[in-house]
Amino acid sequence: MNGQTFVRQGEPESRGSNLRIRAHSLLESVQHLSRHALVTLFVWLLIGVALSLPVGFWLVQHNIHLLAEQLHDDTGFTVYFVPASSTQTIEEVQKYVAQSNVVQSVELTSAKQAMAEFQLVTGYDQEMVALEDNPLPASLSVVIQQDTTTTEVESLLDSLRTYAIVDSIDFDTEWIRNLNAIHQVVSTLMWIVGALFGFGVVFVTFASVRIAIESRFRELRVLSLLGASDRYLRRPFIYCGILYGFGGGVVATAIVFGALFAIKDPLNQLVQSFGGTIHIVSLDYFSASVEIVIGTFLGYVGALFVSIWEIQKRRTFESIH
Repeated sequence: MNGQTFVRQGEPESRGSNLRIRAHSLLESVQHLSRHALVTLFVWLLIGVALSLPVGFWLVQHNIHLLAEQLHDDTGFTVYFVPASSTQTIEEVQKYVAQSNVVQSVELTSAKQAMAEFQLVTGYDQEMVALEDNPLPASLSVVIQQDTTTTEVESLLDSLRTYAIVDSIDFDTEWIRNLNAIHQVVSTLMWIVGALFGFGVVFVTFASVRIAIESRFRELRVLSLLGASDRYLRRPFIYCGILYGFGGGVVATAIVFGALFAIKDPLNQLVQSFGGTIHIVSLDYFSASVEIVIGTFLGYVGALFVSIWEIQKRRTFESIH
C-alpha cells in the first residue's frame, strides 16, 4: 500500500500492472512478517509442530508396514509328525500343503535328516547309535505367502490337524495379530491427528492474519474509500498466510529430521542388542516437499477465508455508515 497504485473496484488489470501489484503485495507481506519477527517465529513453530505430528505418525505407520513385510518373508510354521510315520503318508501331507494357495514353499526334513542334524549340532554320535529307534520325528517347514491373512493360515492349520500322523504344529500367530493391530491403530491415529492438526494450521493462520488485518484497519478503510478492489485489499494478507504456511512446513520438516536423527543411534543399539538390524525410512526430498506444499496450502486456505470474511465485514460496515 504505502502510496502505491491499486486497481479500483470493477477496473480490469493489465498483465504488467497485475505482476507489479502482486510483487508489491508480496513485498508488503514480507515486510509485515519481518516487522513482527517474534510473532512470525511463534506462528511458524505452532504450524511446524502441528504438521510434524501427522508426518511422524505417517513415518511410524510406514515403518511398521515395512517391518511387517520384512518379517512376513520368514513367516511360516513347522509340522511335526508322529515318530515312525510312513513315508508315503508324510509325502501325501506335503503334497496337500504345497497345493495350498497361501503356501510359498514346503521343505521336508525326514527323521534321518533330523537325527543327522542333531548329531552334528550336539556331537552325541555314540549315544544316538546306542538307541534302537530314532526318537526324532520327520517335519515339514512351511513358508507362507505375503499378504496372507491370519484367518487363512489358521484354516490351513485346522485342516492339517485332522491328519492322524500330525503330532504338533509350531506356529505363533500372536505377534502377527499384535503387529496388525498396532498398524491399524497408528494408521487411524494418523488420519485423525492429520485432520485435527490440519484444521489447527488453518485456525492458527486464520487468527494470525486476522490480527494483521486488525492492525491495518484504518489503512484498509482509506483504501476502500478510495475505491480499491477487494482482491487488492486481500492479496497482501493471503500472501502472509502463504508465507506462514510455507515457513511452518519448513519448521515441521526440520522437526521430523531432528527427531529421526535423535532416535537413530539409540534405536540401532536396541535392535543390535537383540541381534538384528533395522533400516528406518526417513523423509526423502519428495516427502519433505509435499509436507511444505501442504503447509503452504493450509496457510493459503486460512488466509483466504479470514481475508474474505474481514474485507466483506468492513464493506458492510461502510455501506451502513
